[in-house]
Amino acid sequence: MSATARRYRAAMSARLVGPRVRASLFALSAACIIGLALLKATDVEVGPLTILLKVILPFSFVGLSIVDFRASVAIAVFELVLGGTSGSWVAYAPHLSGRILLDGLVMLRAASIVISDWRRGERKVLGRYGAHALALAFLIPAIWMTIGLLNHNGASNVFGDGNGFIYFAFVVVVVLLVRSGNGEWFRNVFFAACATNGIANLLLILASASHLIALGSIHTALLSSRLDMGGIIGHMTNGGFRLFTGASLYLQIGLALTTWRLIARPRSYWYWLLYAVLWIDLVATYTRGLWIGGVAAVVVIVALAAPTLRRALIFSGVTVAGFAVALIIMPAAGFSLSNYVLKRTASITDTSASEYPMAVVNPGFERRGDWVRLDWTTPSLRMRRVTAEHKSGSHALELIDTAANEDDYAYQNLSVLPNKRYTVSAWVISHSTIPTRLDVWDVQDGLSFEVGVGNTSDAWKRLVLTFTTAAKASDIQIRLYAALGQVFWDDIHFAPAVDAPAPSTTTAPSTTTAPSTTPPPATTTAPATTTAPTSTAPPTSTTTPTHVAPQPRIDITASDTPNGDLEGELSNAYRIKQAKSLFRHIRKHPLLGSGFGAIATDYSPVGYRYELSYLDILFKAGIVGLLLFLSFPMRLVWGALRLRFGRAKKVSSVSERGGAVVVAIVVSVLLVGATNPYLFAAFGLFPILAAVAWLEPVPEAATESRKN
Repeated sequence: MSATARRYRAAMSARLVGPRVRASLFALSAACIIGLALLKATDVEVGPLTILLKVILPFSFVGLSIVDFRASVAIAVFELVLGGTSGSWVAYAPHLSGRILLDGLVMLRAASIVISDWRRGERKVLGRYGAHALALAFLIPAIWMTIGLLNHNGASNVFGDGNGFIYFAFVVVVVLLVRSGNGEWFRNVFFAACATNGIANLLLILASASHLIALGSIHTALLSSRLDMGGIIGHMTNGGFRLFTGASLYLQIGLALTTWRLIARPRSYWYWLLYAVLWIDLVATYTRGLWIGGVAAVVVIVALAAPTLRRALIFSGVTVAGFAVALIIMPAAGFSLSNYVLKRTASITDTSASEYPMAVVNPGFERRGDWVRLDWTTPSLRMRRVTAEHKSGSHALELIDTAANEDDYAYQNLSVLPNKRYTVSAWVISHSTIPTRLDVWDVQDGLSFEVGVGNTSDAWKRLVLTFTTAAKASDIQIRLYAALGQVFWDDIHFAPAVDAPAPSTTTAPSTTTAPSTTPPPATTTAPATTTAPTSTAPPTSTTTPTHVAPQPRIDITASDTPNGDLEGELSNAYRIKQAKSLFRHIRKHPLLGSGFGAIATDYSPVGYRYELSYLDILFKAGIVGLLLFLSFPMRLVWGALRLRFGRAKKVSSVSERGGAVVVAIVVSVLLVGATNPYLFAAFGLFPILAAVAWLEPVPEAATESRKN
């Protein structure tokens, strides 16, 4: 090649990867992501603008990852922290969300750089922890997806269980950045993303508390329903405010990172302000697991990172004083922080029966404002009170489910007497080709009763369900389901049976999870009937309801709702039932488990995901799988403790006390993951993988940052 050609090529290369090109690609990629998220949040999922952004995003992001790898990682990190559980702000295919697209492209780019370095003769391109995580990313899915398929667990369930573990491969991105001298940059980006998440949560809390935005609108338009971020947003039956999404997991991570910086720089007022914001957000999640994880993270940081006992005592004293001030001044604003926290905390060990209303609250959906969300709860559906359709009065309840093969429900809990016959009736219009149903679940005895209906052709159909409670019955849960599509419900009535007609549906073991988390998918097939008194399959098409006498409408005001933490107690009861069921199945295959996609049929005949994560993996992967999974986070904790006490190689720009950050992150995530299904998904694994940036040693040759 001539000198002129070489100069021309160098000039063109500089022009193509110059600062303006990098900034343009970064801005274009970020704009596409934000635009697609806003379009979905406003229920505009189709249209020319959506199609255009979906086409532009892959090309712009691929270009960005090539010319500025760090910038592409920054976008991926912010999306993981802010995007909640699924990253479903756009979908390119049934199993290709926007998150999978971004993270997959970043990992492929990182892999190409690592391979290039290896070919140039560089040694240890995977660093100290890369090979371990990559082995888990391959072995866990390969072994237990194969076992699941051999056990005929169902291909979709097997894939749904196994694909999350592949995300262990993201460690290559973290290791590459650290080894190229960008470890401090990555740690700052991670902290910035967690801080942004905390500020965003505070803005939502302030907006809803000042009534600028209704909690129902936040749930439907902004977060859970349309963007599928997970969590519960609204008021509990005791009136407790709750703003909890999947992204709330990063509040406790942000708290750990902020505490670590405050311990080092206690006079930074900005860090103290952020520290207070994160505590406010964490309290507002009304989630016991996150409270425990947040407290654990702060305690670990103070215990391991405080340079002196005096510094630790001062920090702890300021924290306690801050809570004391909040306890004193908040009642003046009409909010009792002590009641709010203590009621929820007291329910951690409480599984006693609850005192529910004995009649349906807001049966005709006529109460105004957000009352429908106080009276009726849904984990993930789009739910609203509408006037377009109604059987009587002027309103009805609209439920819309957009997740294929995962019909969901709105529910309400009522008190019942044991060994007594009751009748539930409801009017429904279904615009779905998949049958929907009215369901009653006996909480104490684990029996379910249901009646189904298919497409009603825009005509109201009445469903009637008569059932007999069991010997230990104390409360039931009425569920209004929505199969894929749009369903309207109205005039829900519940009362003791008048003529005691024969039951119109199947009685079967309970099949749900706790209402405080996303329930397992439901289908229109008959549940298992191993312990049920009858085995008649529920109807899968339009049925002729059993006649009962008309029931009077009874509206119960908010003052009639109980004051305790009913959801917390019920959640405990669900998890106890789940644990008993999983232990029975674990004993059958304790070593290697039953394979991914396995279902504990005596707990749920259709759901294959469980909140009790460690029992979940013991059930499916056995002791071997659990030990393999825990080997990585436990290795990080061991390495962090060795760094903290001066027995490991110091990481460049990270003090020995930086090991406290790793312990705090890993311990807090493992704690909250014990009772929530966070550990086997990208957004739950990412904090553990990010902790590698505090442990991976920087090669001596890495003296400058590498951006591509």
